[in-house]
Amino acid sequence: MQTLRILTSTLLLFISQIGFSQTKDQLIGFWKSCDNDNFMVVEIFEKPNGELIGELVGYNHPDGTWTERKDSNRTVVMHSFEYHGELKWKKGKIYDPHVNRTYRGVIQLMNTNLIQATGYWGVFWDDINFKRFEI
Repeated sequence: MQTLRILTSTLLLFISQIGFSQTKDQLIGFWKSCDNDNFMVVEIFEKPNGELIGELVGYNHPDGTWTERKDSNRTVVMHSFEYHGELKWKKGKIYDPHVNRTYRGVIQLMNTNLIQATGYWGVFWDDINFKRFEI
């Protein structure tokens, strides 16, 4: 009976880790903001320590094209997020290069092709939606 409990616990832990890894992998890639006042193209990738980072790699244009930033020093716009279940990463930071301000942030995977990044500043917040973007 004890062996069965240990086996069941180990199996549940393994399955939950697989689920988290697959969800985390769904964030990796290129994303373009799809709000009217924001035109960022962001690459989200995983650092060797497992942290997800979002870097500004270019700007989206209204005609659907985009301009890649040519400088080698990319701007980190999302970092330090912790997975909290329900497809949400919390306790992170979101940097808005347009106003040079960093906000407390939450990222939520809405579906496989849409994420919502929410920046909090005091009692105020702002959402930016990003669509998956293939280069």
